[in-house]
Amino acid sequence: MNNFGTLYRYELRKILCRRLTVLALAVMFLLTLALNAAEYMVGRKLANDADSVLVGRVLDDALLGEMRAALTVTTATDENGETVIISAELTDDTYRHLWSYLEQIGGNESKAYHMTEEKLTKTFRGVIDEAFKNERLTENEIAYWNAHCEQAAIPPRYGREGGWGDSLVNLYMTNFLVLITIAATLSGVFADEYSLRTDALVFSASNGKKRLSFIKFLAGLTAGLLEAVFLLVEGTVIQFLVYGGVDAETSIQFYFGPSAMDMQAKPALLLCVGIFLLIALFYSTLTMLLSQVSRNATVPIAAMALLLFLSMLNVPHRFRVISQLWAYAPATFPGSWTFTDYRLVTLFGHSFNILEVLPVLYALLIVLLAVMLYRNYCRTQIGGR
Repeated sequence: MNNFGTLYRYELRKILCRRLTVLALAVMFLLTLALNAAEYMVGRKLANDADSVLVGRVLDDALLGEMRAALTVTTATDENGETVIISAELTDDTYRHLWSYLEQIGGNESKAYHMTEEKLTKTFRGVIDEAFKNERLTENEIAYWNAHCEQAAIPPRYGREGGWGDSLVNLYMTNFLVLITIAATLSGVFADEYSLRTDALVFSASNGKKRLSFIKFLAGLTAGLLEAVFLLVEGTVIQFLVYGGVDAETSIQFYFGPSAMDMQAKPALLLCVGIFLLIALFYSTLTMLLSQVSRNATVPIAAMALLLFLSMLNVPHRFRVISQLWAYAPATFPGSWTFTDYRLVTLFGHSFNILEVLPVLYALLIVLLAVMLYRNYCRTQIGGR
């Protein structure tokens, strides 16, 4: 029992080989498969090369005119005497993604059909400016984002959908599944020693005190990280197999709508995956802390379920501080709102946006919770023996 590696492998195997862990991973595997294949099952086509000739083109009047020429429309006159589009059917698949995107931005077929480069630019800026107003941004925050908008492509150049962006979109649901999985599999890391009444035996051994607590914690972190990577890789592989990786340079604005954060799909996904893995480590640390403090495997599961439920609530922007803090909650990441949250954190004269704050925030929280876990362990497990 003097070998650190032997103890670590034993604790890790004990977590991963539990029937509950195997069952949880099997269920989450099937759910991930279903969620990532949902769009394909309801009729979304496989990635094709029809629109490849449009990639990189500015959404200008020339391109929009080409799209209109490929549309067969049925019109009618409304009560105000204006011509409206009743139905529109594309005769060329080259423009199908662009038409769908303009319908989303414009709000209906008529606005999408009559869209011009000038109207599209005003629409994008209007959505962004309205978000500034709704989030009650300060003058410094508005100046920060206006500087970004000047450098950004608004509206973005044409880009195809594919595995990078779709994986980013589905990362939100993967986060939910990882939270549930970690809560179920790590809830007994410390509590089981009490429920199985093996704590006295464990702590009588030479390695059964401080050293074992660190090994248990490290094994729990590893297990949680492996579970997160397992579900992440599964979902990402499905997206790339079905839709390909043709969208590496596509703007996230093609997935989340107008945004002052003009990022390409590939770097956006890589950044969010890094934050996602930090959040998985946070879930693991929090679950083990609750397991140690409560000495009951049910409490961590209930607490994490409550966290999941609370993340579905919406805090109005008028409660600026509470709303901003809630946007940093782990189970709210990363939704479309993440890329349209323009509230900044200012420290030492420097401003940081949400994607810059989250990695630092969760790294600090992991360290804080780990210290709390160790201190509680020393006080209740070691000090009392």
